[in-house]
Amino acid sequence: MISHKKHTGATNKKIGELFGGISYSAVSKLYQRFTKELEGNRILQRKIDGIEKGMSNVKA
Repeated sequence: MISHKKHTGATNKKIGELFGGISYSAVSKLYQRFTKELEGNRILQRKIDGIEKGMSNVKA
C-alpha cells in the first residue's frame, strides 16, 4: 500500500477499492501501522529500497 500512495498519488478511497473494498479509515490505519513498522525494521526498509530502485529503472 505504501507504494500505491507514494508512487501513484492514489487516494485512500481508491486504494481501498483496489484492495477489495477496504474502507478509507482502514487504509489510513494500515498505512500508519506499516509506516511505523518500516521505521523500526531495517531489513524491510532495505527490501523496499531495492524494489523502489528497481522501479526507477523501468521505462514506461
